Amino acid sequence: MSHNARKSLAKDIEAYNKQFPQLRERYMGKFVVFKGGQFVSSFDDFDTAIKFAVTKFGEKAAFIRQVRDPDNDGYEGISFAGMNGLISL
Repeated sequence: MSHNARKSLAKDIEAYNKQFPQLRERYMGKFVVFKGGQFVSSFDDFDTAIKFAVTKFGEKAAFIRQVRDPDNDGYEGISFAGMNGLISL
C-alpha cells in the first residue's frame, strides 16, 4: 500500500471513529463507505459496497467497514478497496 493510500486510510478510520455514535444509531449492521475522511454511503451487503466504491472511485481506494458494536463483536471488518485490489484488516 502506498504512503498516500495509508494516509487516506488513516483519515477515513479517524472519521469513522469520530462518527461512530451516529453511524451506530443509523447504520448498525450496514456497510459504510468513506472517502477523503467523509461518509459517502451505506449498503446492506459487502459486495454492493465494494462494487459501488470501485465504480465511483476507480483506482483511488475507499474505506469500507461494517458498523458493529465493538463491545459485543471482536471482528473489525475493515476493508480498503480500489481497482488494484481489496485489503482487509
